Amino acid sequence: MLAIAVPNAAESGVFQFVKVALSSMISMFGTYQIAANGIAQSFWSLAALVGVAMGPVFVTVIGQCMGAGDTDSAEYYFKKLLKITVGFSVLWEIMILAAAPFALKFYSISSETRQLVFWLVLIHNLFNALAFPFADSLGRGLRACGDVKFPTGLTMFTTICVRLTLSILLAKILGLGVIGIAIAMAADWIVRGIVLWIRFQSGRWKSKKVISECL
Repeated sequence: MLAIAVPNAAESGVFQFVKVALSSMISMFGTYQIAANGIAQSFWSLAALVGVAMGPVFVTVIGQCMGAGDTDSAEYYFKKLLKITVGFSVLWEIMILAAAPFALKFYSISSETRQLVFWLVLIHNLFNALAFPFADSLGRGLRACGDVKFPTGLTMFTTICVRLTLSILLAKILGLGVIGIAIAMAADWIVRGIVLWIRFQSGRWKSKKVISECL
């Protein structure tokens, strides 16, 4: 069990560390950017529901297929669930984006802040629909196969080397502020999603077994 628990704990620790670092960075920006980021986070949490909800589905379905030794069914459901996740994510993100201008009317904020929130929601929703299913749900499916170390190591690498590093470059050095942090987040998902898709296509996950790795 430690072969699964320890890597996941390390991944969670790295993510929280980067989250704190980015929060500290955001606190140094202007007031309207801090306010815009805080409001956008509320929309982001709502927009992420489809991807978060589909994660356990991947774990359950793929895990059962691999537990039965049926790698062909696992591959079939990998692709089918990815299509479902992307399809529902696109529809859901469009709905959230369409409702954002109306919802923002209930906030007592400046027009500059309102416009920034919309751009943040747009960036997040676009890549949450197209990249996040590959960066998160696909990775969960691979973990369910027993291929734990690769997705976990990749997540820690992209979180630090892509999200954190690119956030510093775009937000601080190039002066893009919270927009730069949102772009870095999207870049993290894109890089991770591409690598995980290559890993899936390689078929190496088919030889993994959760129980044998733990023993």
